[in-house]
Formats: sequence, C-alpha cells, structure tokens
Amino acid sequence: MRIRRVNCELCTKKPQLPSESQAFYEAWLSNHQQSPDELQVIEQLLDLDEFLLEFVAPAFSPIGAPVRRVGQLLRALLLLNIKNVRSEKFLVDTDLKHNLLYRWFVRLEKDEVINDSFRIALVRLRARLAFSLGHDHWQSFLAKTVEQAIAQARLLLRVTEPPAAQALATVTREITSEPVNFSSALEPPPEDCARPRPDTGPPKVEEVTFDLTPVKARARILDKRDLPKAAEQTQTPADKLPAPKPTSKKPAAKKKILPRSQGDPDAYWISKNRRTTAGRTKETTLGFETGFFSTQSQGIITGVVVRKDSQANRTEFPNWVDQYAKDWILGDGQLSLSADGEFQTGETLKHFENRKWRLDIPVCEPTVAKGKLDHRYFTYLATEDIFVCHEGAELKRIGHDKQKQRTRYRAPAEACANCPTANLCKGGEGPRKVSRSDFAEQFARAKEQTKTDRHRDARWAQHVNGEGSFAHSNCNHGLDHARYYGQKRMIFQATFTAAAMNLKKAFRFFQARLSGNLASIDPAPT
Repeated sequence: MRIRRVNCELCTKKPQLPSESQAFYEAWLSNHQQSPDELQVIEQLLDLDEFLLEFVAPAFSPIGAPVRRVGQLLRALLLLNIKNVRSEKFLVDTDLKHNLLYRWFVRLEKDEVINDSFRIALVRLRARLAFSLGHDHWQSFLAKTVEQAIAQARLLLRVTEPPAAQALATVTREITSEPVNFSSALEPPPEDCARPRPDTGPPKVEEVTFDLTPVKARARILDKRDLPKAAEQTQTPADKLPAPKPTSKKPAAKKKILPRSQGDPDAYWISKNRRTTAGRTKETTLGFETGFFSTQSQGIITGVVVRKDSQANRTEFPNWVDQYAKDWILGDGQLSLSADGEFQTGETLKHFENRKWRLDIPVCEPTVAKGKLDHRYFTYLATEDIFVCHEGAELKRIGHDKQKQRTRYRAPAEACANCPTANLCKGGEGPRKVSRSDFAEQFARAKEQTKTDRHRDARWAQHVNGEGSFAHSNCNHGLDHARYYGQKRMIFQATFTAAAMNLKKAFRFFQARLSGNLASIDPAPT
C-alpha cells in the first residue's frame, strides 16, 4: 500500500546555513564588501525565503514528499535575473563556484560542492513554474516586488525636499523702487510658471505607461532546416507538370509567406518601423512581443504582457488594459494610461471613455498630397448630417461602410462641374466624395486633450520611464533575446526580469535615501 504524505514542509522549509558557514560568510562580507551589494539590501528589505516559497507553492501537489533544495533553487533563479547571468550552466559551473557573494545568497555551505545535478534541478524547476502557474500567480509574484519598490520610493520622497518648494523659494523677490515694465508684467516670468517634474510625485499603479518591444526567439531560421518538409514533398517534378492554359489575365502575385521555425513553433514574425540615420527602415524579427505596464513616476513595472501569435496589438490592447485594471482592482475613472500611436483606434478611445479612464495617446492626422484640398476645407453640420465644402456646396450622405466604420458623403455633380477649384479638390472622375468616421467625436476630444500639460507630462513619462524600462531590461537583463523556447517560458523570463528590475529599483531608492540624492536623475521634460 502506497503511503501518502502531506507536503506541509514546502512553505516552511527555508534554506539555513550552519553556524560555521554563516560566520565565514559574515566575516568575508564585512572585510571585502566596501558598500552593501544589492543582494544584501534585497535580503534585508523583505523575507526573501517566505516570498519565494509562497510563490512556488501552487506549482506543487499538496500530497507527496517535500521538495529538496527548493529554496536554494528559487534563490538561484532570482540571482540569474538580477545579475543577468547568461545561462544556468554558466551560473552553476562558474559563478556559484568562485563568487562567495553569490554562494552566500543561494545559501550554499562553505565547502559545499555543486555539480550538474543542481543545474538539472534548476532547469526542471523553471519548466515546472512556466507550465504550472497561471496569470494570477505571476501577477501576485510581481505585485510583491511592486509594493517594495513603491514603499522605498515614498520613503525617499518623504526625506528629500520636493523641487516645487525649491522653485517657490527662488521666485521670492525683494520690493525695489525700480520702474515697472508693464509689458513684461502682464506675462509671468518663467520661474513663476515652473511646474514640478512629472517624476517627483509618488509612483501609483493607477498612473502607468504601456509599450511593446520585440524579443528575438532562441530558435533561428536556417537554410533548408526549419522550412516545413511538407512543402518540399508536395513539389511535382518539372516533366510531370501539366501544360499551362493560355489566359489573357495576368496571374496574381503570390503573397510571400515567411518560414516559421520548427525549433520554436510559438515564435512569430514582428515588423517594426525604425528611424535611423538613413531614414525609416523596416525591421523584421522572429520572436515574441513583450509589453510592460510601468508607473509614470520612477518607471516601476506593474504588469507584464506577452502577445500570442493569434492576437493583434490594436484589438487586444483594450483587453490587456481591462486585465490590468482587474489585477489591481481599479474601477471606472481610476486609471490613467499613456501609450504609443500604434494603439490609436476609435474602438479603443470609445472603450476608455465608457470606463471613464484617461488615455494619453498621440493623434495622427491623415496625410494629404501637396497642393490638394483635404478634409479641413469641409465643415460638418451635425444637425443636418451633411458636409459643406469651401465653395458652399452640400455633400449629402450616400451610405455607410460597416467594415471600415465610416459614413460616405457626395457632392452634386453639377456643383463640382462648375467649381473653379475642382482640379485641386477631386482626384478622379465624378463629384467629390468624403467620409466621416463613426468615432469622429472621440478623435476630436483626444486631439483637444493633446494640448494639455498633463498629456505632455504623460508622454514624457512614456519616453523616459516606459521606453527606459525596456532599454534597461534589454541591456542589463538580457530581454533583447529569449533565453528559452515557447510562449509560456517567455512569460516566465519577462516576469522574473520585471521582478528583478523592481527589486533593484527598491535598492537604488534605499541607497539614494541614505546618501540624500534625489529620486530621479533623468533630464527634465522640455
């Protein structure tokens, strides 16, 4: 008969060092560490063992023997992302054998020797976490690091003097008997109009930015290796091909389909338009598209998204935002988001207005050929549902395009025939036609919102903190390429990278509070 043992020791089995090893590490750290390392500060900021073991508990069955060395393995996984070690093999074979700080953090004994069994256990634990945990578990794991980073940021802002008070002190003037220039007195000087920096306030999960970045897949497309074999087997020899029938129509050009990788079937092609010194270029990457929600102040990562191949950015963007609001329990009117222009759609603007959320997004104007009369020369009358052109002709409604969600209008033929500017207005035969989007009112309100200072600050936070988080993750945490195969493992890598970045931000806030520096050293918005 099989004995069933309850795995009750999982969340209480913390890795402990013997007294001799603990004394050895403490003596080495006190003699060789001039300033405390980020690993030592993170160890003091939170109960790391309890934090990691609570996170990993849902991945194991409540019935069975306790897991061996799970605390050490979790610490090694976190160390892998905090210090950007390139692989588990390099961590086990090199770093954990020669770096005493790393050995202390993973809780290895003074004379303990590790081999490939530790690396294999590390890989198996990583695979178990990637395939056993869902979105709620990953979000709760990330939320614990967000709480630590926000707490340290608020403590730092509490002890540092806000720049607004310094600005008020500089504009204090003494009353003199000099004559007053009334022309300049009507306009306040620049110092009086100085506003506090957008990043000097406390970070809030309800004021965030969102952006996506491509991550190169581990699998690559190789010549005649990753191409589908079925396509090669179905080719017919040239001597057995039927004679082509004569036809007068020109055959349609076949759409070029890029090959997929058999090494990583979850990877997909991502196209991005980049601005370079040579102009705008199109960059194509095989991999995954990862998105970060980060606070507008200090850039703390509060949410992670990994897009699937079947999803489109514009259509899935409202769903990602709804999921983020659900994760942080944000109701209607409690979210302010800044995003890039690629997410600008009428459905998105209407969705945000229905939820009473604020969306700071650049509104793109349609491009018009030089020397042509565009939509600005036509006035829409909502009461009569007609357009009036610059010459006074009325364009009446002729139909509605359900697919494009636009209403079409057309001018009378005799009005365009006698119009002196018809060659600038029309692009072809027949009278002039215009169309109006079903979301024209939402676009108009979004365009007016772009003129406010709050929109300017949100866009500055998007460029500095939102895109800055990706730059930091790509350069210092290896998020420019996927470490593993598959979409679920990509979620594991992105979430652990975001958690490591939040913990390092908490360390920098703690270090700045001790040294008395300001919360941010980024350039002020211009």
